[in-house]
Amino acid sequence: MRIVVFGGNDGTGACVVRQALARGDEVVSISRRGWGMPVDGLTDVKLDATRSADLDEVLRGADAVVIAVGSPGFDRNRLRTRVTASVVAAMRRVGLRRVVVHSSLGVGDSLRLMKEPVRTIAKVALGVALADHETQEGLVAHAGLGWASVRPGGLSDDPRADDVRLVPTAEAEVGAPTGRITREDVAAGILQAIDEGLTGTFVFVPR
Repeated sequence: MRIVVFGGNDGTGACVVRQALARGDEVVSISRRGWGMPVDGLTDVKLDATRSADLDEVLRGADAVVIAVGSPGFDRNRLRTRVTASVVAAMRRVGLRRVVVHSSLGVGDSLRLMKEPVRTIAKVALGVALADHETQEGLVAHAGLGWASVRPGGLSDDPRADDVRLVPTAEAEVGAPTGRITREDVAAGILQAIDEGLTGTFVFVPR
C-alpha cells in the first residue's frame, strides 16, 4: 500500500510513517522541513501543502492519504483547514479517494462525551484549535471522498500502550473516551481506519 502522510515528519504523523514502514507499506512524508535525515524506505518530500497545484504529482498512485498536520493552539490562520482544503482539491483532481484526518476529542459531537469541568475548559482553552479541526472535518466529509476522522484526547510521546480501541463517536458514552493517549496508539488507529475502510468520526475508548 502507498500512503501519503501530511505532517509526516513530526508528532503523530511521524508515528504513522514509522508504523507503516515497519509493516511494509510504501510511505511518502509531506512537510515543510522534512525529516532531516535519511529513513530507509521513506520518500521524504519538502513542500508547502497549502499550494494545491504542487500536490498532484506526489498523490498520483497513492492508495490513501493521512492528514496529521500540527498547528499552534492559538493559530488563527487555520493551518489545518488550509492544508486540508488544498489536499482535498488535489485528491479530486488525481482521482484519489481515501483520506484519514487526525482530529481531536472535543470536536463536533464528541464535545458531549467530555465530562465537566473538562468540557468547559476545552471549549475555552482549545476553542481556536477545535474550530480549525471542525472545519477540517467538514471539508473531507463533504468532498465525496472515502473519509474517516480519529478524535484522540490529550497526546503523549510514551511508548504504545495498545490499551484502546476505536469506536464511532455516536456510539461512545459520556466520559468513555480516554483523556490521555499515546501518539503511537493514535497512529495505529489511523492505520486501522485505512485498512478497514472506516467511514465517519471515531474516538478512542479503553479496551
